[in-house]
Amino acid sequence: MKTKILLLLLLGWVGVILGQKKAKVIRIDLSKDKEIPSILEKNTYVEFLLKGVNVFKVSGFSTTKVENVEFEPPQWFLNNIKSANPDIAEVIVVNSAVMAVFDNGNKKSRTEEYENLYNSVHDDLKSFFQSYQLVRSQMLLDDELNFVVSDSIFIDSIAVVESSKKIYFSHFSHFDPTIEDYKKIESNLESLSLAYSQLTKDYEKFVGLTKQLNLSNFYNKDFLLASEIYKNVSLNTDKISLKANNGISFYKRIITTNFNIILPAQQLTEDVNIITPQLKNNKGKVVYSYSPIKFTTSGGWKINFSAGYFLSFIGNDNYTSYTNSLGNKEIAKGNTDRITNALGGLIHVYHNDPETLVQPGFSFGISLADNASAGFYGGASLFFLEKNRLITTFGYSFIKVKRINKSNLSALADSDRYAFINVADTEIRYDNIYKGAWFFGVTYNLSNSEKK
Repeated sequence: MKTKILLLLLLGWVGVILGQKKAKVIRIDLSKDKEIPSILEKNTYVEFLLKGVNVFKVSGFSTTKVENVEFEPPQWFLNNIKSANPDIAEVIVVNSAVMAVFDNGNKKSRTEEYENLYNSVHDDLKSFFQSYQLVRSQMLLDDELNFVVSDSIFIDSIAVVESSKKIYFSHFSHFDPTIEDYKKIESNLESLSLAYSQLTKDYEKFVGLTKQLNLSNFYNKDFLLASEIYKNVSLNTDKISLKANNGISFYKRIITTNFNIILPAQQLTEDVNIITPQLKNNKGKVVYSYSPIKFTTSGGWKINFSAGYFLSFIGNDNYTSYTNSLGNKEIAKGNTDRITNALGGLIHVYHNDPETLVQPGFSFGISLADNASAGFYGGASLFFLEKNRLITTFGYSFIKVKRINKSNLSALADSDRYAFINVADTEIRYDNIYKGAWFFGVTYNLSNSEKK
């Protein structure tokens, strides 16, 4: 008897070690809403692919931060710097009339000297502003690329890459960054320095000659502007180089980035898993939340509990005493119960399949009678409904029932009748013993939906 009960209990826990499989990872593309599965195998890892995301602005991906260089020339120059060469040419045209002063033969040699210096300063200014334009152009690369990327959360990756390539090509005349591109800013700064040095020498000679000839210095404003620009550049050479090279590095990142984010895989360990993918900025603030995605898990073996009513198809003995014709007391079997009912609980082991209306499984449990004796149950079950489920179980039980104690009884010809051996002792005695019998149970699931 003990062996049977032990075997029944051992079978009750066999489901714990069943269905152990290596977890797999499923990648879900959130740009394809119709392809998102609603039911996945339990313990599956799910990771999300977020396409077209501005990875330079959100979710831990950050752009290179540099200090802005404050050395802008006067605003009136900025408004005209793009047409610096035409302006200088215009000054030459306006001042060309002055050359008429030197048409007489007495000043012919000084006229030629003035004209040569005038043209030299003009060429020096032109060379200086062209060199500065190259330096400034490289400095602006980082700002132009940041404008293309912008602060948007989602971007058109193809358009961003194509626009960035056009911008880079306008600065370097090719699309693929090279080590020479990083050296170019140093070369341009050196050219700017040489141009300013030559401008200074020629301008000093030009100023001296205009004083001797008592003429106006038509290049005074242009030289002062060039001097201010060169002074600011000289004070910020390192920052200019850093900003220019950061622009090249930023471009390399843009053309090599796929603008997709794959979130860390999350294991679906519960029956229902609701996951809300989010995007955060560099400060950790949530700037965008996707619609919550609900996953109902299936597969694997599941264990839960229920309580309810058990009916075992076996009853207690019931004997009554009577006096026979000779005046002796005898007992006869009376109305005997054929069913024993009890309240108890079951442990259920079943394969998780939420898409099935009725799920089969195995159940094992116990009940407690009024005399504190335990009954043991095991069998096959059917599970109805996904939540608040009703369970029906049919199987075999071992419960304690009353059986007649025959130690003071002698069987009569009729097997259901007994006579007392000791006529002085006519008490009907019963023994509580375990008996096996088929049972049917109806239980209700006790498990609650646990929200985390």
